Amino acid sequence: SAGGDPLLLRIKVRIVPLWRSHEGKLIAVSNKVEFGNP
Repeated sequence: SAGGDPLLLRIKVRIVPLWRSHEGKLIAVSNKVEFGNP
């Protein structure tokens, strides 16, 4: 159990920042498109 818990946590921590970056990029693109095409 102790070996599986840290592994899952490590994977989650790595996926969280990746998803956050993706969301941030998507939002930035959406805002740019809206600003460029009012």
